[in-house]
Amino acid sequence: FHTVDDRGELTFALGCDINQNEDGTTVHLKTYISKLEHTYDIIDVPDPGTPAFSVGDLTDPGVVRASSDEETFLKGKPIRNGCGSLLYAATTVRPDIAHRVGLIARRVSNPRKIHWEAILRCLAYLKHTPTRGLYYTKNCLHPPGELVAAVDSDWAGDKAERHSTAGGLVWWMGSPISWFSLKEKVIALSSCEAEYIALSLLVRDVIHLRLLLSELGFPQLKPTVVFIDSKSAFDLAHDAKFRKRSKHIDIQYHYVREAIAHGYITLRWLKGTANPADLMTKDLTHKIYKFHLNEIMWDLDQRPVVQEEGHTLSPETPWYSE
Repeated sequence: FHTVDDRGELTFALGCDINQNEDGTTVHLKTYISKLEHTYDIIDVPDPGTPAFSVGDLTDPGVVRASSDEETFLKGKPIRNGCGSLLYAATTVRPDIAHRVGLIARRVSNPRKIHWEAILRCLAYLKHTPTRGLYYTKNCLHPPGELVAAVDSDWAGDKAERHSTAGGLVWWMGSPISWFSLKEKVIALSSCEAEYIALSLLVRDVIHLRLLLSELGFPQLKPTVVFIDSKSAFDLAHDAKFRKRSKHIDIQYHYVREAIAHGYITLRWLKGTANPADLMTKDLTHKIYKFHLNEIMWDLDQRPVVQEEGHTLSPETPWYSE
């Protein structure tokens, strides 16, 4: 038999710093990021502002193979270790770097100098935002216990292979509890198809989370609201009629229509500039990146409240509560 000790409230688990109080629970990676600073010698690096370069594309066909000079430069560089360290952060608490890390991971077996520089930039970004994290609160003005999701796609964004990137987030109690940024397996022939595939991937996550929360005592009594910025994908999800331009779309992606028919989800359209899932699919300007970042994560060093274009964002009043 194994003995079990009661060591009080959970404060640290699997690299995550956890703080619980009467209002809610915060999760961040300050301790983990501190270790990365010493591992990769980034103690004195400047703040890059965002994890993405202002110039340079990690998926450009011209960066597929390294030159002999670059191979010499990259020799001994811990590229796989660096990518792995970033992937762990991106999949546990930091959805804000998920897209950039995903692009790096696609080229980790055959990197160039630009990919190592991208790793260092992401690490520098984490160093200067160690307390950016997630805040779950029972005081969320959105009906407590209800899931909310957003989805987006960057059509043919991978310039080397012309695959699209799908991105999605699912919120619960004021912060995301699930997210993804990944390359779609098939080449979409239109932006509508790319968005529809991304929607199908998100719906599977939503269905899983609805079942899980129900088992934990938080049954989802209403359809989960899913925000999408593509009107054509929105219409395709609601129209089962035969269409020449969509007849080739694989049957598996029409799972979305069944989820709508059974009352598991309901779709809502929003403008592309207002979709926070944009951050999961493409590199954004500093201003737009910060705008969506404040809708997804919080600076836990201070009270998590953000004034943004006349609106007040907080875990109690998230972007979707307006």
